[in-house]
Amino acid sequence: MNTRAEIQELLEAIATGVLCAPNDFPEEDYLPPEEQLTLGRLFEELNLRLGRIRSSIKDRDFESCHRAFQDALMLYQSGKTKDAAWRLQDAEEILRTL
Repeated sequence: MNTRAEIQELLEAIATGVLCAPNDFPEEDYLPPEEQLTLGRLFEELNLRLGRIRSSIKDRDFESCHRAFQDALMLYQSGKTKDAAWRLQDAEEILRTL
């Protein structure tokens, strides 16, 4: 997959987080319960997708997005949903400029 497509998929995953995290993820009828999206799985996916584009983006952009993901997860876990969504949107802003 090319970098542009990877970034687009990462942006879609961020949008899912903003709209659904921490615990309002849609239940996909084609997935067994253990494969349904959860907060933990969302952030695993975000970090995995970010890692796939690491060599194609500036180090500072990678680090800023990675830090935003870490912050957002901690904020979600502490119940600060709005602040967490804003941190995800910080990463989204960076990725949209690439």
